[in-house]
Amino acid sequence: MRDIARQSNISGRCPHRRVVAQCFSYLLFVFAGFVQAAELNVPADFGSIQDAINAADAGDTIFVERGTYNEVLTLTKDNLTLRGRETAQTFINPGSDNIALSIVGVNTASFANFTVINAQTGVSVSTSNNITIANNVFDVGTSNTGVFVVNLSPNVTLDNNTFYRNGTAVSRLQIASTVRNNIFFENTTALANGGNVLNTQFNCFFGNQDSNNIGNNATEGNPLFTNPGGRDFHLQTGSACIDVGTGVDVIDNTTADAGAYGGNLADSFPFPTPQPSATDTSASATGPFNISINWTANLAYLVAGYDVYYGTARGDYNGIDADEGPSPVNAGNVTSITLTNLNPSAGNPAAPVLISVAPSNRTLTLNWSAADQATGYRVLYGVASANENSVGVGNVTSFDLRGLENGTTYLVAVQATAQQTYYLATKVYDSTAERNTSIFSTEQSLVIGPINESAVSNTMNGLPEPVMPFPTLPNEGCFIATAAYGTEYAPEITILREFRDTILLTNHFGRILVTVYYRYSPAIAEVIKNYPSLKELVRGLLLPVVLVAVFILQASTLPKLVVSVLLLSLIWRYTSRFVFRIRNYRDKNRIEAA
Repeated sequence: MRDIARQSNISGRCPHRRVVAQCFSYLLFVFAGFVQAAELNVPADFGSIQDAINAADAGDTIFVERGTYNEVLTLTKDNLTLRGRETAQTFINPGSDNIALSIVGVNTASFANFTVINAQTGVSVSTSNNITIANNVFDVGTSNTGVFVVNLSPNVTLDNNTFYRNGTAVSRLQIASTVRNNIFFENTTALANGGNVLNTQFNCFFGNQDSNNIGNNATEGNPLFTNPGGRDFHLQTGSACIDVGTGVDVIDNTTADAGAYGGNLADSFPFPTPQPSATDTSASATGPFNISINWTANLAYLVAGYDVYYGTARGDYNGIDADEGPSPVNAGNVTSITLTNLNPSAGNPAAPVLISVAPSNRTLTLNWSAADQATGYRVLYGVASANENSVGVGNVTSFDLRGLENGTTYLVAVQATAQQTYYLATKVYDSTAERNTSIFSTEQSLVIGPINESAVSNTMNGLPEPVMPFPTLPNEGCFIATAAYGTEYAPEITILREFRDTILLTNHFGRILVTVYYRYSPAIAEVIKNYPSLKELVRGLLLPVVLVAVFILQASTLPKLVVSVLLLSLIWRYTSRFVFRIRNYRDKNRIEAA
């Protein structure tokens, strides 16, 4: 380069061809050095973390977005960085019989900002050098190992990890590895290294079954995790693990905390709140319109407050109509806020189409099409008119209208309604100068404001009626046909069942006959059960009915109609005489028994 500089003029140009070629070659060399280091994103660029590892070159960084990755990873390339977007939201779950990440024969690598769960071993390092494992949470199971460092792996550094309720947190056959600024919480064994605590310093211990091997400058005390059951391992005020490490926290530039949220590789995202609740607290149906929002506090010691986001489009919090100000509203360090004097305005919904009305006992089941812009529906029903009664059913497209009178024909219809829907979410922010902010909470929604109604749908009718097994006998049986034939699977019963469904229940007179049958048949069936000699008599009486039923089921429309009328008349007369004979038979036997 000195020769190149000498042959260049002061402006930095290369006037001679040879010098120009030399300049160009040098620039290509420098440019190549820059482009060699790339950022590979998962899942934007690669469907899995392992795919990104396989495609990476030396110097690359693999950046993994929030999510759960059910993978078994192997790293055998030098000089790679593997980082999660947010420790608390980026999970590796290989399964309890697998190693989450095996680092084998690698010179220089970094693994940071992940939560490793449900693994036989979280990270295994063998025959590798200059490996950094930092700012991770290891929650692999009470019989498993968080990190295992094998022999021939010098210069392995475990910085600012949280080891939570593992069998063995760290097992190192290579004791030259460094273990510092970590939290060891209720592990069976915190450090399995033969009693040697070389290079073990500034760690925080609590509740581990082995109380030895804590190393130098150790702290013993409760870390007061914010919500370990929800995998939030930030520290609360009063934690014994705050400012006890070595180095500086990147989050607030104070002495490093122990654990996954201390040191210079900690992610700065506060943990989001759970989904908030939202309640319509409007003064009346005509306003003023208000929404009260409540959420669970984030107890991490750096949390300073909450922002509330609102709007009228899902995921687009662009609200401007609350007296408290446009979205987001800074709620401060509280857990509730009311958005007041909102101005909800809904569109006009289209009319739904009533598709079907299915009867059952004292019930009509309605199904209808979804209507554009609808946020809810009303079912209208009555005897003389569908407008006699109205019931709101929510934003559904089917409804069981219950409590009706059997044998009464009802007129039914559906009407769509529309109100403004507000979508709400919260974010947590911390007390640092950067005001680090969490991701959004799970979205909540609430329908409030004036109600716009659609035109009424088409009207249909339905006749509620009891739907009872015919002639099936629950448990031990109680109906005539099954009592007579002794089994509900007799071919005669199959024919009678089909006759009932396809003939009797399709007309008013037939439904009355079925209703009468169900009213009186249990008592008659009980008599047949108690006096087995009646079974043959009843089978004989049912035989003509079965034969005619077969004929009707297979006949064309006109003969079927004629025979059906005759048969129904015959059945009516037969039934009356049959009931009379059965009663006489029962009463006679009672007298003789007495």
